[in-house]
Amino acid sequence: MKISILIFGLIFVPVTLLGQYIYSGIWGSDDYYFDFIPDSNLTQPPSYTVYSMEIDMNGDGSNDIKLSTLFMDGNQWFRKKRIIIEGLNQNQIAYSEIDTCWSADIPPIFIYATYTPKELNFNALIDKNLYWTDSIVFLSFWEWDVGPTNNGYFCSRSSQFQVDTGYIAVQLIESNDTLYGWIKISNVNYASCIIHELACNIESTGIRDLSSGINIYPNPSFGYVIVEGDNQNNQISNIKIFNSVGLLNEYKMINDNNIRLDVSFLPDGLYLLFIETCSKKKVLKKIVLTKN
Repeated sequence: MKISILIFGLIFVPVTLLGQYIYSGIWGSDDYYFDFIPDSNLTQPPSYTVYSMEIDMNGDGSNDIKLSTLFMDGNQWFRKKRIIIEGLNQNQIAYSEIDTCWSADIPPIFIYATYTPKELNFNALIDKNLYWTDSIVFLSFWEWDVGPTNNGYFCSRSSQFQVDTGYIAVQLIESNDTLYGWIKISNVNYASCIIHELACNIESTGIRDLSSGINIYPNPSFGYVIVEGDNQNNQISNIKIFNSVGLLNEYKMINDNNIRLDVSFLPDGLYLLFIETCSKKKVLKKIVLTKN
């Protein structure tokens, strides 16, 4: 059974493997958020030049990823335009597939292979279950070359965010933690793009509260919340939902350790979830409900 609410103000514990995650375009009070004002425009550089931008994803003063644009004009022999993103210091980018480039020969000759990004829309889950790589990822590229083979090659990949905005997922590998974040981008052409904003976990923000043994997820969600106890000692007896001024909106007798709590009937806003277990443990959680 599940529950949906946007969750803020949980008790976050910096412990490895808490099931961390973040949702694209959304951040909580315990996430790091940065808005590029004005938006950062990574433009096409002059020929044989690379423009790069290194980004600190979690506000710790260390750069975590690098975006680069490249342009090479070889006149009648070749031309290359690329936008690439890569993790620094073993950090990783989510990818969707490996793209290959082949020559125009018959049979074709293999030229190269590259990772292509997992392009996310708003409110997409970013966690360990995506495919991750610490190799270079090509957001977009367009290139041809008459030299390497008898018939040369032409290869390209356009982004779905040439006009619309979208999100690229980032995984930060810390010494004792794994953090997740996103970068909002748009106007991804073959050698330029715009970076709007980013957010990232500061430390493990998976909804598990080890001190209480009560888990609440997903984060965020819009109309239901899953509340679960991590063992029989934390079997849930009842749940009370209070609004921001202390009025009781809902009371549920449960006697189970995995519950889907429907809150879609409540108006958007801040709520307090008062959870009591069968062993008389009492746990308080802050949640923000947003159904839009």
